[in-house]
Amino acid sequence: MGGARDGLEELQVQLHMVDFEDTLWKIDEHTKAKHIILERYLKAWFPILSSLPISDRLVYIDGFAGPGEYKGGEPGSPIIALKAALEHKLKDKFKNIIFWFIDCREDRCNHLRKKIADLGELPPNFHVEVTCGKFKEELSKILEGLEREGSSLAPTFCFIDPFGYTDTGGPEVLGKILKFPKCEVLLTYMVGFMDRSAYDPAKCRIICEEWNFSKDDIDKIINTKNMIDREIVWIDVLKKKLIEVSGTNLYHVAFCVKGYNNRTLYYLIYFTKHIKGVKAMKEAMFKTGKTGQYQFSDYDFRQKILLDYSKELWQKDCAEMIYEHFKHGVHQVEEIENWVILETPYIWRSGILKILENERKIISVTGRCRQFTYPKKASIKFE
Repeated sequence: MGGARDGLEELQVQLHMVDFEDTLWKIDEHTKAKHIILERYLKAWFPILSSLPISDRLVYIDGFAGPGEYKGGEPGSPIIALKAALEHKLKDKFKNIIFWFIDCREDRCNHLRKKIADLGELPPNFHVEVTCGKFKEELSKILEGLEREGSSLAPTFCFIDPFGYTDTGGPEVLGKILKFPKCEVLLTYMVGFMDRSAYDPAKCRIICEEWNFSKDDIDKIINTKNMIDREIVWIDVLKKKLIEVSGTNLYHVAFCVKGYNNRTLYYLIYFTKHIKGVKAMKEAMFKTGKTGQYQFSDYDFRQKILLDYSKELWQKDCAEMIYEHFKHGVHQVEEIENWVILETPYIWRSGILKILENERKIISVTGRCRQFTYPKKASIKFE
């Protein structure tokens, strides 16, 4: 626990000495950004999964739920998740949704129960459970039971947002969640703190035990000199572990969160097996970063740096990437869209193809009814 405590103390410094020992604490700007991503994604996730005939229920898990409220009255992630479903125009068509909120502190669980009660009577298809316990232990019991029974986990979105880098269950628990169909994980991955702790033998041992990293994994990380490249290696090593445990290919989207000194605190990383999920999460993350990138910095917030999305200058850059990759060939719009979603930093907009057509880099489009429209099954011939 010493390493975790040191990581928590460093986090408190980054957040201007927020006292996490209190029941409630002051919210910071990058937590607001994280909550915007969560809310935007869930507003897409609930209706998408409710429309699929794969299960009669959905599960939302918040593994480090907290009290549901901050000192200034701002809602915590459990209330944000509930409201994302409650206030959705399609809520009456949603399947049974199980909201499972887990926190290890009784005072926070009690406060969360009060905040949930303040929402009033919930629809009959909403089922809420608040559990006081450790996320790793509670999830492990459920997963072990499913394994014994040979049963499957219902479509699940699991939000794991710890204060430090321990008690998450690591790849063993997270990989087992991802093994099941239509199950996804959104993880606060404390890359910044772990990177600074990896050079301390005692802290490094805690990191390796938590995330099942080997000496070779750590050596690969610390021998990568460039900081940005090293952060990518931290993510790649984790993803490799999750793939090993889940036994399936995974896509991921990572959102970098920086502190007031513009130094990386953590990455908010989304893992899924489905392109549609990647598309929805990229939309949520791309619009939340103040520079139109997958990044948020408290430093930038203090400098009031904002992006005018009406100009959407990024589409020109994306169009150039598409042309370089697909030039001289014939490809379906759907193939191009999937490539942009999975292989570039950008979100998808059909207007990107209009740029190329105006520049005469697109020779012809077959399978459309009118100019400058791009149905998924239409074929595009590039110059």
